[in-house]
Amino acid sequence: MKSSERRRKLTGIGPSPSSEAGNRPILAGNEAWRAPCPAVECGAPFPFPPKWLARRLPMHESPLVLYEEDNRRILAIVQRLVRDANAKGVFVVDRNGQLLAEAGEMRGIDTTSLASLTAGCVAATGGLARVMGEEEFPVHFHQGQRDNLHISLVSGRIILVVVFDERSSLGLVRLRVKKAGAQLAHEFEEIRKRANRERATAPMATPFAEITDEDIDNLFSV
Repeated sequence: MKSSERRRKLTGIGPSPSSEAGNRPILAGNEAWRAPCPAVECGAPFPFPPKWLARRLPMHESPLVLYEEDNRRILAIVQRLVRDANAKGVFVVDRNGQLLAEAGEMRGIDTTSLASLTAGCVAATGGLARVMGEEEFPVHFHQGQRDNLHISLVSGRIILVVVFDERSSLGLVRLRVKKAGAQLAHEFEEIRKRANRERATAPMATPFAEITDEDIDNLFSV
């Protein structure tokens, strides 16, 4: 057995011979793509090739990576918004449902559920917006008997949630959120640019990068 074939069997990396795959490549036009997935009947056609689906179905973005200095700057903005808007609490959530920052007097609240439900609410409202022919509904307001929620999108993937009661007003919250949202958008844009630079300069590492052909030959010769 050749080293390249041994490497492919051991690591799953490397070209797969057409005799083993038994499947056709992705085809252009209206021809179906033959799936190599063992969960379906071998060679069963999918209605669309994966490349077509990837262009049309939105994918979840990679999680944000925040450093300590990023957290301090974001938290400072959130704490200032609590004071300026006279809010009970402010939460910063990404669209994947991850809580990034919080401030205010709301203690004991289930922030994990709040973050995930907020992300789900924004996703559902986004679907409703597309049904209505809109790109997005960037601002949501929910009025309750005691507390109110003001939800706004920042830079496309960040959700700013403000909880307030009768001590504040919707007009004041909207005014303060506009300024804080612009500041958060700037911070997250810098974080995105840094992440792009890090991805561009980072080497492509795999768990098998240090395995040589000699190591594989020695393994199979035992």
